[in-house]
Amino acid sequence: KTRQRFAQSALTHKASLSLGQKIIKMNEKDKLSFDLIKAIKKANNQILKQENEIVKNYDLTTSQYGVLECLYFKGDLCINDLIEKLISTSGTMTVIIKNLEKSGLIARKCNEDDRRSCVIALTKRGKKLVTKILPRRQAQANDFADTLTDAEKSKLLDLLYKFKKRYKEKK
Repeated sequence: KTRQRFAQSALTHKASLSLGQKIIKMNEKDKLSFDLIKAIKKANNQILKQENEIVKNYDLTTSQYGVLECLYFKGDLCINDLIEKLISTSGTMTVIIKNLEKSGLIARKCNEDDRRSCVIALTKRGKKLVTKILPRRQAQANDFADTLTDAEKSKLLDLLYKFKKRYKEKK
């Protein structure tokens, strides 16, 4: 416990990182990069927490709602497209799809181009639910984004897309 407190103290006061017994000093560039990633993660966690407060009233998880919202805006998609768009794994997505299908919110349709794969589509019930939740999600997005000017929002979007492009290139 003392080591954990020391590591936290070193991290916040001296910009160092504890790895077991060894303390690694971070230069300003490393500290700035580390702080940036922490800030992005904290902002994301706050957004997910608020999103969860909204969707749990409809007996959904944030992941389930993410699938419904994606299908609402993008139209019918195969499972691999959903996995890519929502940055998920096939195992997780399979469970989400199964539960949403059981709830009658989505349906599987045979892909006309490739009979070996299925396309996932929103049912009428699923569309109705998304249209019920969407105004609350939009209000949440506005509340979050209203701290920025329109120019700052555009700049932040550009920077986040730049991150996304960099990670896609590294795959």
